[in-house]
Amino acid sequence: QIRNKNQKSLTVSKIFGITELFEYDSFGNLIKKVDGNGEVLLNRFSKAGLLSSMQSEYGGWYEYYYGTDGNLIAAGEQGKIR
Repeated sequence: QIRNKNQKSLTVSKIFGITELFEYDSFGNLIKKVDGNGEVLLNRFSKAGLLSSMQSEYGGWYEYYYGTDGNLIAAGEQGKIR
């Protein structure tokens, strides 16, 4: 297991000569993926470990909202959810 300077777990996957990098937080949540073309995708998580936002491959963000029971109640493009 590889750790970066912030002690976050890193996984490197090499398939058919293409290397991808996966970075996880201390809870095992995927927070960053760098694909074989160098494209970076980011995920953000709440303190409860729920996905709160995810960067699209086009650079925009999608947000996720949960009820007090932890169930997803809304999701969509950043700033467009009411």
